[in-house]
Amino acid sequence: MENIKNLVYIAVRSLFSLILIVSGSTMLYLGGKSPVSYTVKAAQNFSDAFENTGYFFYFIGIVMVIIGLLVILNKYVALALVIFMPVSINMVLFHLFLMPQSGIPAYFVLLMNAYLMFKNLDKYRPLLAVN
Repeated sequence: MENIKNLVYIAVRSLFSLILIVSGSTMLYLGGKSPVSYTVKAAQNFSDAFENTGYFFYFIGIVMVIIGLLVILNKYVALALVIFMPVSINMVLFHLFLMPQSGIPAYFVLLMNAYLMFKNLDKYRPLLAVN
């Protein structure tokens, strides 16, 4: 049973990393432009605002690639997951409020992030200790 749990952890960690590396690389390849066009006007306006900053999609792309590499290489995984959690939450909130019908990938990323954090809970215990 322990082997199955380890295989599930490795599979989730690998899929999570792959999603982040591919998505982040796509943002960088597109030159800081949004990788998606939205049919809902509010969602497109939100995306356009970030694109118009000239840096946001580059920044998120770099963060996603770095986090994906750290997680797949099993280096600083607990830290990488904490850093990425606000991005995961924002992805879900974007879809909940602006495009709920297309949010399944975002929900899946948040669930994977939370699962991986739960599996690394022992590394967070010192941060949560009351002194």
